[in-house]
Amino acid sequence: MKKLVYVGMVLASAVSAGTVVHTVTVNPTLTDWSVTNRVPQFDARLGTLRSVQVTINANAAGRSEYVSLDRGWLLPVSLAVTNAVSARVGTLTANNSITVSGSASVTFGVTNVDTFAVVLGRAVSTNRNLGVFVGTNTLPVVTQATARTWYSGPGDFSLRWDTRASAVATVAYTFDGRCDDKDKDDDKDGDKDGGGR
Repeated sequence: MKKLVYVGMVLASAVSAGTVVHTVTVNPTLTDWSVTNRVPQFDARLGTLRSVQVTINANAAGRSEYVSLDRGWLLPVSLAVTNAVSARVGTLTANNSITVSGSASVTFGVTNVDTFAVVLGRAVSTNRNLGVFVGTNTLPVVTQATARTWYSGPGDFSLRWDTRASAVATVAYTFDGRCDDKDKDDDKDGDKDGGGR
């Protein structure tokens, strides 16, 4: 009975969990953009991969500048922009989108300026079909940001819209560590001692 308890304690102390995180950063860039970076696959020498999480965090900021060219009228204008970001790694894609809208009444010849800023984020994870993430090579991390604008205004109308977005994508590998050789040797010694009674 003592022998079984001893062996069980050695095995429990020999297994440890860990996480390896790789980060990709894209500095503020005029949308639309798509950037491909690479991160290492999970090294199986560390242990057994249990799950993978892909996270995207982004900031988007924009400026719209619009002028009514219709004389003599106070006219309504409506504007909207949908910003979207995503990070794709292996079988996982983290994505998020936010729409911002507004409206105003504009006078002929007056330059109107609106600004916006949004924070986007999403995390997705899996513990299935992890083979694509394991190896000694690298995996592409495809990070994208888009801005889709919409407006409704007078017939003669000038509009300029600029959007910049930055993003940080992370790939996190969670794993069970391997038993180290010292613990295996101790286990063998314990068996030998127990059997010699």
